[in-house]
Amino acid sequence: MTAWVPRTDMRPDGQQMPGKAAIYENCAKLRVDQREQEGYSILQAIMEKAGQNGWHVSAICVENFNDVSYRQLLEELDRRQEKKFVIDCEIERLQNILEQIVSVGKHVKGYHYIIANLYTSALTYDGVLVMAETFRNLRRQKIDISRRGNAGDCLANPAAPWGQGIDMERTLKQVRIQGLTGNVQFDHYGRRVNYTMDVFELKSTGPRKVGYWNDMDKLVLIQDVPTLGNDTAAIENRTVVVTTIMESPYVMYKKNHEMFEGNDKYEGYCVDLASEIAKHIGIKYKIAIVPDGKYGARDADTKIWNGMVGELVYGKAEIAIAPLTITLVREEVIDFSKPFMSLGISIMIKKPQKSKPGVFSFLDPLAYEIWMCIVFAYIGVSVVLFLVSRFSPYEWHTEEPEDGKEGPSDQPPNEFGIFNSLWFSLGAFMQQGCDISPRSLSGRIVGGVWWFFTLIIISSYTANLAAFLTVERMVSPIESAEDLAKQTEIAYGTLDSGSTKEFFRRSKIAVYEKMWTYMRSAEPSVFTRTTAEGVARVRKSKGKFAFLLESTMNEYIEQRKPCDTMKVGGNLDSKGYGVATPKGSSLRFIVYGFPCQAVALGAIHGGRALGLFLRHLAAEPSRVAGGGGGLLAVRSIQPEEKERIGQFVFARDAKAAMALKESFIKAIGVGLGFELQRLEFDISPLNLDIGQVYKETRLFLDGEEEKEWAFEESKIDEHHFVAVALRKPDGSKHQDVSSQNDSKPTQRQFTVLTFNDLITSAIPMTPEDPSFWDCFCFTEEIPIRNGTKS
Repeated sequence: MTAWVPRTDMRPDGQQMPGKAAIYENCAKLRVDQREQEGYSILQAIMEKAGQNGWHVSAICVENFNDVSYRQLLEELDRRQEKKFVIDCEIERLQNILEQIVSVGKHVKGYHYIIANLYTSALTYDGVLVMAETFRNLRRQKIDISRRGNAGDCLANPAAPWGQGIDMERTLKQVRIQGLTGNVQFDHYGRRVNYTMDVFELKSTGPRKVGYWNDMDKLVLIQDVPTLGNDTAAIENRTVVVTTIMESPYVMYKKNHEMFEGNDKYEGYCVDLASEIAKHIGIKYKIAIVPDGKYGARDADTKIWNGMVGELVYGKAEIAIAPLTITLVREEVIDFSKPFMSLGISIMIKKPQKSKPGVFSFLDPLAYEIWMCIVFAYIGVSVVLFLVSRFSPYEWHTEEPEDGKEGPSDQPPNEFGIFNSLWFSLGAFMQQGCDISPRSLSGRIVGGVWWFFTLIIISSYTANLAAFLTVERMVSPIESAEDLAKQTEIAYGTLDSGSTKEFFRRSKIAVYEKMWTYMRSAEPSVFTRTTAEGVARVRKSKGKFAFLLESTMNEYIEQRKPCDTMKVGGNLDSKGYGVATPKGSSLRFIVYGFPCQAVALGAIHGGRALGLFLRHLAAEPSRVAGGGGGLLAVRSIQPEEKERIGQFVFARDAKAAMALKESFIKAIGVGLGFELQRLEFDISPLNLDIGQVYKETRLFLDGEEEKEWAFEESKIDEHHFVAVALRKPDGSKHQDVSSQNDSKPTQRQFTVLTFNDLITSAIPMTPEDPSFWDCFCFTEEIPIRNGTKS
């Protein structure tokens, strides 16, 4: 053996490679998990890069970690929002670390792992090949290393070197082979040279080579990150999987869905939204109902996402179009578009039954507290009347005997004993007479005050009794979340694996914390698998269960037969539904603002989607026609117009009618107090040309034509109508409004103004911005209140 320690390294000098890879991943915060001694060289190289790039790097030695320690470490790193790691350890320990990463759900998009030691087996194999090639070269050189006489003695003093040691070292450094790790070649120091290591990135479709590393050029990227345009082109050439959930009225089966295949089997709001998005992008898509029927939540134990969120996170779907609530927790693993619908958490209970009058229903006009006060007042006045009668001398009298005869009188000396006092007070309260009355001034004052009191009470009772007899009152047992929290008779729960449950779990408000504590420990469980299961539980509970769900769904179910549920109180929070895509997906940038734009342009609320909603709306006719529910702005739509809505021509006729009615209401200045059902319009012609002014429309008030009013309307584009109401001068009731041959028109003509026309004579308060006109054209007043469904 030689006096120095010769060294030939099979491992390439890749200490700088994790640092370069971290630059490729654009790391700002980096966590290095290393071995006890061997990993210091890599850590030193990374720390040098950190100083150059301004990274925040923290390192930890995992030499003595067990499974519990790994899980605790990963949970702590997740709380600190550290999601980029360099792992350098033995392959056996690496496998254990990766298993723990999967078990706590840290293997989803957004987490980056640079693994620096995946080639130990390949190096071992190449090392054996190098030794075999070395022995072959020694045999070719006729160098015999098997003779025992040349063996060295390490125990000798000084140590005796091995005779063929120098030959062995020289031959090792001369080896050149192609192994599993590429070209194997050494310099005169025994270090690997002229090697190339491939750099792979793990994608949902499998590993993809993104570059290579060698000792000359270091890290070389052979393919940049795909651009948005390239991804879009790739999407256009394949079918995109759209995950959604079966929930009325968003996604439903058609009545005859057995006759259809693919996407044609479904109908609903989100189905129409998916169709509009597909047209906007120009792609083919396939609707896939989420198998577990859940929206998406992370399991508290396994940290695995389920539902539609899990479909996106684990690459089973590329976009989710559903009533999926935008939450902070979900935005950590998926991307959302702008909200296309606003809503909040609301309370659903069973509609109270109309109470039947009972034996003591005559007490209902006044509160029980008032009745108790009346009883105490009755007793108190009687006692006071008894006392003042006792102390007043005017209440005492004796009757003289007849014919001057002396004898005892049958009448008592004082008429207002305790029983007569009670009888006098009761007669006065019942508005009846009495055969006795006080003689003293104090007694009459007490009686007068009591008479005035009974007058007020009887008048109030009569008024309230009349109201109770004409109006049937349905009393709700709860009115708010506070009422739910402070009672125990009515159970309440939410949908399992949804944003509503997550809201209560994470809330720091005392009332909601109390509600969450109850829901978490309630037996049987108050969490339901689906919304339909929760609604059914409300209907079967006879008022003993309240369901917490989104306000849009609550309002929709309230309007459907059997119409036995109701929403109570206001919304507990404010949030929105959005279209979801996987983290970093190019679809996110394409559809980010489109759902809002589609809603604003009426592509979703108008036409077919609204017709579907009206077909499934099964409320009482008075609520649909009269507008009492406030869900749809249909109070200004006549039956003929609603029939047209059912025929999916809402976009032209109903919107034009609304514009005409609004112009008339503003012209007469009565505001919303006017009954819009009294107005009808004979719209002619049915088809308007863009930019043309029409004056053939006629107004009917209570069925009679109002000839003193004329209307001019125009169609700006496919989504905007303008109407002007004009009162004719006196004596022109029978003048033909449509006549255009008069040399002197009797009224001012309507003209369509452009943006430039509007600002020509105006004094701008801010610098001119032509984009205001574009913003106006993309804004539309839709006949559905914000936050409701179609």
